[in-house]
Amino acid sequence: MNKKSLILADCNVEQVNAINPPPPRYAHSSVVFEDHMYIFGGERSAYAFNDVWVFSFATAEWEFVTPVTGPAPEGRCVFFPITNPFSEPSLAVLLRVLSK
Repeated sequence: MNKKSLILADCNVEQVNAINPPPPRYAHSSVVFEDHMYIFGGERSAYAFNDVWVFSFATAEWEFVTPVTGPAPEGRCVFFPITNPFSEPSLAVLLRVLSK
């Protein structure tokens, strides 16, 4: 596939009763990588979240991601992390964005 290709997918939407969901929020950012979706930040009642959660499509479970080194980044909302599907590992790009 060349980098100028556009991939169109037929998407089915279904409601999932997820296990251990994160606190409700809006204006968060999310990225799908392999079979997981990662969310960071967001806002609720003027509180800016600074947490990372990962959702497994295989098990429909959410898990809080504990920072491995150093403090978590400041809370933020309305921003866009970017992954590059043409280079490996693309998740590293997401993690660098979240750590700035």
